[in-house]
Amino acid sequence: MIYTKSSVYNQLYTLRKDKLAGRSPIQALMDEITALDFHHQVRLVNQHIDCLFIAFKKSLLLANEFHTVVVMDCTYKTNKYKMPMLHFLGIDGFKKSFTMALCFMGKEDEDHYSWALNALKASLNGKVPDVCITDKDMALMNVSSIT
Repeated sequence: MIYTKSSVYNQLYTLRKDKLAGRSPIQALMDEITALDFHHQVRLVNQHIDCLFIAFKKSLLLANEFHTVVVMDCTYKTNKYKMPMLHFLGIDGFKKSFTMALCFMGKEDEDHYSWALNALKASLNGKVPDVCITDKDMALMNVSSIT
């Protein structure tokens, strides 16, 4: 049998639709996050997700131990929903980096960065890093010095 590009796309569409089982993609994501026992926080604006903070619980255990230095960097709208993703990295006792958490945000501004940093702080039981490393994003630099 010969497959065309459209038959492959149609099959992928059918598989995705079956996996969603009548849920929206964001509902399916939230169900997966909950089922996989991720720590997460959500900020809603007008009934829409504006920020989504996600951390694997084992990463948070490591982050609670090694929270002195946090490296933060934001991707620029490289995902399907064109949302910036703030990546929090820690450095362990062997000088190896590990992902602490990820935060999808509606915008790259002080308000959203502040929410993300407070979500990280809450997930670390109020601990704050001694050193924050980031690029020259002024909004992130301003917020990280006061959070």
